[in-house]
Amino acid sequence: MSNIDPRTQKFIDSISNNEEFTTALKALVPHVIAETNDISFAYFATAMTEYMRQNIKEDFRFVRSALSEKKAIRTKSEKVAKPIGNWRQEIDARFDGRGNVWVLVAKDMIAANLVAMRNAGIDCDDYERQIDAHGSAWMRYMGTRMHPETNAPCALFWIWPAGSKGVVGKMDESAWVYVSMEDALNEEKVQLIGMTPYKAGFEDVKPKNFGKQVAVDSSDDADKPADEIEVTANDDDLDGIDALFN
Repeated sequence: MSNIDPRTQKFIDSISNNEEFTTALKALVPHVIAETNDISFAYFATAMTEYMRQNIKEDFRFVRSALSEKKAIRTKSEKVAKPIGNWRQEIDARFDGRGNVWVLVAKDMIAANLVAMRNAGIDCDDYERQIDAHGSAWMRYMGTRMHPETNAPCALFWIWPAGSKGVVGKMDESAWVYVSMEDALNEEKVQLIGMTPYKAGFEDVKPKNFGKQVAVDSSDDADKPADEIEVTANDDDLDGIDALFN
């Protein structure tokens, strides 16, 4: 039974798997014996150990240092990416504060929603004209949700075709935009406006009223976080928004 410890055996196995090294080492043996006129294996092994200490050990130090630095960078990155308590809090924290519920996104992010909204009979003419003029679309953060199809953590946004100062009535689900957690936290893909689109000058028409007047986005309320307009950000289902509409 071998008395070699497992850690040493791992090195032996790795070296043995290198056929080129094994062949070269075996070819070296008769050359060394002929040159030194000494057949002592003990002295040969001692000499090899000392040779590696003088010429190879520094390579181990270099590799160890590089791996340690890489590990430190990875650890730092993981700490930065660590959620604030949990994923819901991390998303909510980004859109917390007056005006931060309103965001700008690329128009193609909501293109499918606009088609669905039109099919549902929702007038999007003014909204589409204005986002075309601006070059980006805007929508409002409503809270955190699990995606209904993928069950992945998401931020839920709401397209307001009536205008950010308009009266919101019973809105079809086609106006709900699910954005992945990764994209929601990406400052390039989802940009905070810091105020209502109306105050930012993106909207240039008189607000319209849609359906029942169940929620008014007044100048005082327009910038409130989602949890202040009767939408529960911590519910996985959509009961909070359904309650707002009915």
